Amino acid sequence: MRHARLRAQTQAPHERAEALADALGATTTLDGYRAFLRAMHRFHRRAEAGLDRAEAERLLPGWAPQRRASLIAADLRALGDADDDAPLPALAIDGAGAALGLLYVVEGSALGARMLLPQVRALGAPADRATSFLERHAAAPERWRAFLSRLDAAALDATQEHALTASARGAFAAVIEHLQEQQERRDAR
Repeated sequence: MRHARLRAQTQAPHERAEALADALGATTTLDGYRAFLRAMHRFHRRAEAGLDRAEAERLLPGWAPQRRASLIAADLRALGDADDDAPLPALAIDGAGAALGLLYVVEGSALGARMLLPQVRALGAPADRATSFLERHAAAPERWRAFLSRLDAAALDATQEHALTASARGAFAAVIEHLQEQQERRDAR
């Protein structure tokens, strides 16, 4: 199956992103959770801009990418924080394969959200204020299964297969970049 191959091809950057989130303390302190949210806000802003620019709904008829950046911004405000709104480069998408690669990372992170949510709630982040991103993301496991079915059934030529993998790896690289930025910001204090 295509998704199993893609999981194997992106395992190393996926594990690196998880390790960085753990190092930030995403589930062990509210400060770490704030830093994690800032990183995710930047990533989702870039992902959404790329999907918009590429007209992902036209590339993948019947699949409407969910907007999460505004949820993250609201969670940051609920925690008394905010990410700056400085322009960020959109993630590049040049066809259905690349769109699927980016969405593999975006949609797949719902699995992590389901694990993070109870841990973040245990930190004292109230369910009605600072966890809307995780709650919404974790609430629809059927969306991930539907995405995997779509991914496995997609008719992609060799060029688009390559774009699929490159895009997924590029998305993980962007997540890693933003998590590292938050770690550097913390280290500079």
